[in-house]
Amino acid sequence: MKGEDRFRDLEQAFVATFQHELIPGILHNFANPLNGIMGRAQILKKRIEDNLKKIHDQYPHVASEFSDIHKKILSDITSITTESDRFYNMFHDVSGKFYTFGVNPTDCTKHERVLDRIIAPKGEKGSCHEVPKVHTGF
Repeated sequence: MKGEDRFRDLEQAFVATFQHELIPGILHNFANPLNGIMGRAQILKKRIEDNLKKIHDQYPHVASEFSDIHKKILSDITSITTESDRFYNMFHDVSGKFYTFGVNPTDCTKHERVLDRIIAPKGEKGSCHEVPKVHTGF
């Protein structure tokens, strides 16, 4: 029986390490570059818009010659922002599901909490109870 107890303890330690260290570490490693991409895209858009305004004010004839390329650049920046926002939303959903497995449920099972996150419409409580807000570092 001692061997089975040791195996069970080892298994519980592995699961705890997986839930409380490995998964949060991986999610954190994804969050850092995502934050950088989102922030830099916003800064880039602001700088381009400011630059285009200066060019238009000082050299209107030059600005009109380059208006098509400027529109394409702004469109590309908007695409980067849109896709990084979309990735953030997917990341937030995934990290929330992993977080749900890592918390100690009080009046329902961990699986019920995950189902609530998947099935319940956004902003509404599920059948179990409200799932805590997930902090992903954003």
